[in-house]
This record gives sequence, C-alpha cells and structure tokens, in this order.
Amino acid sequence: LANPWSKVKQPSDGHPQSVGEYSTGCLRGGQALPLEGDGFIVMHPSRTRYFGHPDLLAFIRSLGKSVNISGLDPVLVGDLSQPRGGPAPGGHSSHQTGLDVDLWFWHPGGKLGAPQREQLKSRSVLDGKAGRIRDEFAPRVKELLRLTARDPRVTRVFVHPIIKRQLCTETTDDRDWLGKLRPWYGHDDHMHVRLACPPDSKDCAAQHAVGAGDGCKELD
Repeated sequence: LANPWSKVKQPSDGHPQSVGEYSTGCLRGGQALPLEGDGFIVMHPSRTRYFGHPDLLAFIRSLGKSVNISGLDPVLVGDLSQPRGGPAPGGHSSHQTGLDVDLWFWHPGGKLGAPQREQLKSRSVLDGKAGRIRDEFAPRVKELLRLTARDPRVTRVFVHPIIKRQLCTETTDDRDWLGKLRPWYGHDDHMHVRLACPPDSKDCAAQHAVGAGDGCKELD
C-alpha cells in the first residue's frame, strides 16, 4: 500500500544524516546515485529508490570501479532508499536510513537500454537440486562478494545460506571477509549490503558487530 514516505520525490535539506534503526528510521539530506556510472547501472529507476547517505554512494562507486578493473559486467543496482528513507510500500522492512543497497548477482550481458532497465528482473544464481551456485555464475558471484565484503564500510552482506556454504568450502586464503556474509533465505538472486553508521550521524542506531572469524561453523 502507498504511504506518505513513498509520495515524497525529493530529499530533505540539510547535512546528510542517517537517523534511527535500519528498519525504523529515515534519511536527512539524502543524495541521488547517478543512474549509470563506472561499473554500475541502476535498475527500475521509476521506483525512485536510488537515494542514500554519501557513504553508500561512495561505496557503490568504489565497487563499480573495482568490478571494471576485474573485467566483470557492470553491477546492477537494485533498491537503495527512498528520497527521505522511511518504510517503502513493499519489498523491504529495512533500507530506511540510506545505508542499505541490493546488488544483483546476475547480468544478462551486453548494453542495457532504458526499457530493459525497467523491465528486467533479477534471477536466482542457485541450482537448488544440486545445492550450489550454478557454474556459469559462480566466478562472478564469488568476486562480487569478495570485493564487497572486504570494503571496511560494509558491516553485513546478506546472502542465501547455500552461497555462504559454498564459499566457506572453496575459499582457502584470506577468509576473514567471509564473516560479513550473513546467511538469510531469499537472497539467491541478489546480495543485501549494509554499511556501518556514519561517524557524523549521531542519531543512527548501530547494530552489534558480527562475531570474530569466518562464521562457517555457525552456518553448519
């Protein structure tokens, strides 16, 4: 159902601030992510959910550049926040403070025109019967997650448990970033990236830190 937050199409004035909890908060002075940049493309822009705190926009730009350097297709960016954050009409309970973003695992290949950006839907990268990432997607999924989780601004990356389990099995060196991957059902077509509260957002409610280690035993 529509709500007052979704009807507002412009951010509020003032210095950018993330306010409240990730699932019960708002965004002051939000900034718009460009609909296309170096290594990233915003999907479904008509939803007007491409606003965030400057820290989030900087993270997406940084990831896009790293994706380009790695030779991968651009990252397809799903929802950030509404212009002033707050609860969206549907699809999320979080994404309210400008510090969350959904990034698709899949890319169809080639250049995407405006109609495709509105019409395409994300696709699962899992082979459910085999209980693993499909071979054609595995290299891209692994590299996207590694680049994302190693960013110090990122505190959590929600992924399907099967994805975390496979990476726990196949990653041999430099495993510390695996601890940020938090198993959460439904995240088989995208990762949900969550950033830490910005130092200058005094009213942002931080979550407790994830535990030490890679989290693979807890997953079992």
